[in-house]
Amino acid sequence: MNHWVWTETAAGLTYHGKSPSCKWMIGWYRGDENTKSNSTDNNYFVLKASGPLSPELELGLFMVYEHAGAEETSVYEPKSLTPTEFEIDKDKYDRKIYYLGTTLALDSQPFTGKFEIIYQGGDISFIDDDIDDLERGAMLIHMDMGFQVNQQLKVGVNSLYVSGDDNPNDQDANNFDAIDVDVKVGMMLFKNHLVSSCDRFVSDAPYILDKGLMHHALTADYKLNKKHSFFTAIRRLALTKDIADESDLGMELDFKYAYKFNKYVKLRLESACLLPGGASDLMTADGQDADTNVTVAAGIQFKF
Repeated sequence: MNHWVWTETAAGLTYHGKSPSCKWMIGWYRGDENTKSNSTDNNYFVLKASGPLSPELELGLFMVYEHAGAEETSVYEPKSLTPTEFEIDKDKYDRKIYYLGTTLALDSQPFTGKFEIIYQGGDISFIDDDIDDLERGAMLIHMDMGFQVNQQLKVGVNSLYVSGDDNPNDQDANNFDAIDVDVKVGMMLFKNHLVSSCDRFVSDAPYILDKGLMHHALTADYKLNKKHSFFTAIRRLALTKDIADESDLGMELDFKYAYKFNKYVKLRLESACLLPGGASDLMTADGQDADTNVTVAAGIQFKF
């Protein structure tokens, strides 16, 4: 549906159509259900349309409505000082969430760009009347601009704002919450790296916990020839909402190299360095200042 909302596959039915002025899709998807699931309803209804405003500019619109009924949330409360002994407190809730998004794509060489605004709304109603319902209201804004310097070099600037929540105890949930995505906003904290498949990432969604994200990057793509390509980026990462008066996640430097053997096989070398900020210090296991993090990885990619 959209890189920031839903990219993973799911079972469902879709119907596609087009006219001289636009193309569109409507669909229904059923979420994961099995014998262990207590859900009595888990449906997603989607609508997506796009069409040109001019030869260089295309407008896109999409909507996702999610209804998950009788879901259970589990809260584990310690029943003794022994850390392995817990009792489970379960509360059922009815979840009705919607996403409304618009995209604007530019292709006017040597300039390219994409601008996206997504609003998430809805509510979560708990069956237990003693638990206050939650109202969802969140926003994501993304901008990506590129300039083709020559046939080999392309430079770009990228900015991302994802709203966060600063009060988990009120009835307003202002943090953006994706359905199922793997976003590309950095290699050290997010799932955009060769070792991501080994669970070496903090988040696969465009936020940290419920505190949102602000991301700004300068990028460069360089294609030496048909076989060799390079990518580098300088990123600034921060939380939208503070944790203990800290929001700075730090500065990240990324580098990627790819050698294309053929259309099926590619050698990839990747490296990244995170210079941590104050918010990264709060995520360390020992509570001390975070160290500078460096990762280096190599792998063979097969594509069929």
